[in-house]
Amino acid sequence: MDSIAAGTPFAKFEAWLTKYNTPYFCGAAPAGCDFHIFEMLDQYEKIVAEKSSGKASMLAKFPKCAEFHAKIKAEPKLAKYFESDAYKLPVNNPGANPYFF
Repeated sequence: MDSIAAGTPFAKFEAWLTKYNTPYFCGAAPAGCDFHIFEMLDQYEKIVAEKSSGKASMLAKFPKCAEFHAKIKAEPKLAKYFESDAYKLPVNNPGANPYFF
């Protein structure tokens, strides 16, 4: 998994959040770009959880990204979506499995 994590944009995201010391990518409140980044991080987390039993979170080495992901997941306005069947749908069509598993 280390080689996978090294090839992701997580390090750049981590550096951005560290440099600007903000909870979200554009400041103190979530903006449109945050949802795109969240979705990518969330999909990686779902795929790792589904395809690799016992492996650590992809965000384990990126505490700022993990904190960002958790803040979006905890957003009360999004709770209904995260509890819905739509959120539980697979990330990809079965034919589009990630290449790294």
